Formats: sequence, C-alpha cells, structure tokens
Amino acid sequence: MRWGLVIGFVLTTVLVVIVSRSFNPYLLVLLLLPVFYLIGMYRAFTSSARKVKRDAWSLEKTFLKDLLRDAAVIDSTVWQNENYGNFFEALSILLAAAGKKIILYDCQYQELTGAENRADAGEDLQQTTAHAQTLIEQFQARDLITRETADESSLEAGAAAGPAAVQALILAARASRNVTLVSDNRGLIAQARKAMKKRKTGLTVIDSLDDLEAACRNYCAAVDGQKVIPLAGRR
Repeated sequence: MRWGLVIGFVLTTVLVVIVSRSFNPYLLVLLLLPVFYLIGMYRAFTSSARKVKRDAWSLEKTFLKDLLRDAAVIDSTVWQNENYGNFFEALSILLAAAGKKIILYDCQYQELTGAENRADAGEDLQQTTAHAQTLIEQFQARDLITRETADESSLEAGAAAGPAAVQALILAARASRNVTLVSDNRGLIAQARKAMKKRKTGLTVIDSLDDLEAACRNYCAAVDGQKVIPLAGRR
C-alpha cells in the first residue's frame, strides 16, 4: 500500500508538470485520475492503520483488565503448549511496558519442571516440560516473572491433592479479592470456580486461547513493525 501511495504521488507530479508546460483541458481530466487514486489509497492506508491500532488497544484492554490488574495464574498445560507462543510474547510485551510480573508459585513450578527428572516420563511429556522450562527461563531473563514460595501445608487436604494451578489460585486469593485463570481445560476451570466460590473470591477466566492467539500474533507484528506503542499513555 505504501508503494501505491508513492506511485500515485509520482504519477500526479509528472502530470502536473506536463499540464503546467502545455495547458490542455483533456490533460486536466487525465490529471484527476491519479489524484482520485492517490486519495483512495491514502484513505485505505489510514483506515488500515486505524484498525491495527484499534485492535491493539482492544487486546491491551483485555490484558489490562484480566491479566495485569489481579493476581493471575496460567494453567500448566498452557505453559507447555507450543501453539501459544504469540500469547506469551504479547504477554511479555505488555508486562514489560506496564512494569508488571507474573507470580509463579513453587507448587506449579515443580509441576512444570519436575518431569525432566522423572524416569517414567514419556518423550512427549519431557518435550512439553522442556518447552515450559525454556519459556519460564525467558521470562526470568527479562525479569517478568517472580517465583514465590508459599506455605502450602496450610492448604486443606482436598486442595493440596488437586491440580497445581488450583493450588496456586488458592494461594493467590489470600492477597487478592479477584484472581484470573488462563486455561483451556474445562475440568480444571470447574474446579477453580468451586474453590474460589468456597473462599468468596472473584474469578476471571480466559479460555478462548485459540482466538486470542490469532489476535496476539497481529499485535506482536504491529509492535515489531512500530505501528503500535505498547500501552501508549498507559490507557
């Protein structure tokens, strides 16, 4: 589209020069063609740029409302899923821009990294565990994640035996009136809702990860192309 604008501008300039040297009413009509073309290309270009910014602001608003405001827990299966790379990249961009960090409780960290030391772990489990470990190390290198050791012995027996993500939510709920869970596991989400309801803590769930992944891909491309400044003006 940029090249279209350049070509239209050059063509208009050439025709203006021709008309100025040799006035001809027919050339004036011909001159209008590239002018209209240039106007159309400019409007399309600005419209596309505005859409990119609107989509970016909308995504940031979602992240700000759900992930950056409250204590957030990302399900272990999401950390281990290689298909959610754009989600984590967009999250890292926003965390860095907002000066925030994700808290990773030890109960979940052990679940995410422990399979590497298990002799009975299958190849697929070892691979997903290695992916999660690499991702966590990347967040640590950028100072976007905080490891936290909590008193997990205070968890009731049922919670202590449950999924690590639910344990992490319970621990996070002690310091927050609302917590956020990122998961595509319906069973785990149901357990989380039950646990938070028992503790009278609000729960926000982000589960449309496939749709969010596509939006995050566009967002990362817009940031890389300098079309969008992350959290410009801290909206």
